[in-house]
Amino acid sequence: LIMRIGICYDTKEDYGYESDNLNYTDFVSLQTVASIREALENIGHDVTYINAKNLINFIEKENEQIDFIFNLVEGIRSRNRVALVPAYLEFRGIKHSGSDTFATAIAQNKHFTKLLLRNLGINTPEGFVYECLTDSVIREAISLGFPLVIKPNSEGGGMGVVMVNNIDEFIYHSRYLIKKFNFELLCEKYIKGKELTVPIIGNGKESQALGVVAIVNKDYSDIDLYDAKKKYENNVIGILDFPCPDHIKEEIKNISLNIHKYIGINDYSRMDYRMDENGNLYFLEANLLPFLNREGSFEVCFKKIGKCYQDVIERIINSSLRRYSRSYSGFTL
Repeated sequence: LIMRIGICYDTKEDYGYESDNLNYTDFVSLQTVASIREALENIGHDVTYINAKNLINFIEKENEQIDFIFNLVEGIRSRNRVALVPAYLEFRGIKHSGSDTFATAIAQNKHFTKLLLRNLGINTPEGFVYECLTDSVIREAISLGFPLVIKPNSEGGGMGVVMVNNIDEFIYHSRYLIKKFNFELLCEKYIKGKELTVPIIGNGKESQALGVVAIVNKDYSDIDLYDAKKKYENNVIGILDFPCPDHIKEEIKNISLNIHKYIGINDYSRMDYRMDENGNLYFLEANLLPFLNREGSFEVCFKKIGKCYQDVIERIINSSLRRYSRSYSGFTL
């Protein structure tokens, strides 16, 4: 099925930030947008770019001529930012890749997602959320014990993630992040060990966890903290072959699939974890608009089975089309 596809995206430059600004990082790069377009065109689709700021005008003018939206829009300055475009497209009845308003709104709130997943028996780091610094917040941080990781609760891309080693650092960075992002913060125990991620493609029972990827330094050592600097300055690599028994990797994949289905995620996602030095796994967050950059976790897994980047994009598109053809609700475990 050949379609006219609109790739809808936004970048940090659209909101007045320089490309090297590490405070706002949860945006697709223009290189990735171009890579997705090339893959779609190689498959045979007619592809056009749609900047998020022009989406409504584009749809009003081109609604009869567009078949599908490949949605990459992250948004800004709202805890619902990732859910806004899916909400508009659902309202207009326009087919699009990725999850619906409900799932994206849930997953964007890291703390709330973890509260839900504890019902599945999934382990998460100890932590709490707070909107301002009070004596009780400071006492709670001290009672958790240092080091701690603090981050904006409804952001992504490593935005604002910082490790603090004492109460003075906790107070200093909390004040800065509260002022900078205007959102509640999440404070959690730091988990020393491996950073793991699991890319997933599919819907419901057809979903497949592609592999367990370890995010490591270029010398293959474990990273201390996967913050914005690590993510965007090309300081890390993803590898499939790392010391971990196969049955443990299968267990991690199964946990990831259960999360994907439990939340009702559509088409593709990525689950992030930390595994401590004793092999204990801690869920960190669910990414419903995971980066589809070249050499990222999706392509790393596909290369392992002799596939290429184009196959990743084609698999996502086909998964989405099957979902629409079946009016799939996304909530079957």
